[in-house]
Amino acid sequence: MSNMTKESLDHAGPAHSDFKGKFNSFESKVESLAHDGEKRIADSAKKLMKESSSYVESSRQFVKENPVKCLAIAAAIGATAGSLGAILLRKK
Repeated sequence: MSNMTKESLDHAGPAHSDFKGKFNSFESKVESLAHDGEKRIADSAKKLMKESSSYVESSRQFVKENPVKCLAIAAAIGATAGSLGAILLRKK
């Protein structure tokens, strides 16, 4: 909160002290929620990195164990994509 706002509330008198207390409480709650949200996002990001690393390693192991199958799958995907691209270009 800016100093100007704090100074304005300080000079407002006792009638606004209740508002000042509620505002400070609200500010603390918002800060706490933001901190909790940041921690949850960081934890989720760490979990996602671990899972994606596991998937990458599994994929690498599959390719090492089945190179011919992977080559056939890649060729089939390439042929399909090329055919679809050719069909789309002819329609224009």
